[in-house]
Amino acid sequence: MACNETDGLGMAHRPIPVESPEHMKEVEEEEEILPPASNVQCGVDPLRPTPLSHEDGDPVAINEMSALSNTLTAWTPEMYGTTSPKKLELDRALIQMISNDMQPILIVEDDGFVNFCQVMNPKYLLPSRNVISKTLIPAMFEEVERKLGQKLVQAKWVCFTTDLWTSANTTGFLALTIHFWDHEASALQCFVLDCLRIWGRHTAD
Repeated sequence: MACNETDGLGMAHRPIPVESPEHMKEVEEEEEILPPASNVQCGVDPLRPTPLSHEDGDPVAINEMSALSNTLTAWTPEMYGTTSPKKLELDRALIQMISNDMQPILIVEDDGFVNFCQVMNPKYLLPSRNVISKTLIPAMFEEVERKLGQKLVQAKWVCFTTDLWTSANTTGFLALTIHFWDHEASALQCFVLDCLRIWGRHTAD
């Protein structure tokens, strides 16, 4: 179907073909929208959007994702400060464990113990054995010594005992222990005042 149109001067234009609505509907239904052949991959839905890659993605979005990934990878919890009350509490508990259980100071460098402490509290950084031997243990010794002196001032009677023995590597030791009744705790208290190494041979006589 075609029709002739004229302008205001009576000039006729070329006929303009006009398609019927029914024919146009049939053509639209027959057309199939497909992406370019270069984007069609085997086993991939061509109509499904694919994720952006570093080559064809948005540079801004990629930079943001990269920055987020680096942040998550490099994230570490904020460690306790050296004067933090929690840090001091954990250091004290560590020294008490080493002293009461007679553990070697080198335990703070054992991989298993270090990993255990990190899992228990990632914010706690174990002190080095140098700090333990030269700072933490002497500080606790002075504290215990001061408290013991306060208790002995109140004690009416005290008793001393000694013990002399040889270790497994044939090293001799002499220990001096004090015993007294603690009226505040209503209990018998015992403290090792010193443990000395004995040179030379010794017997039970």
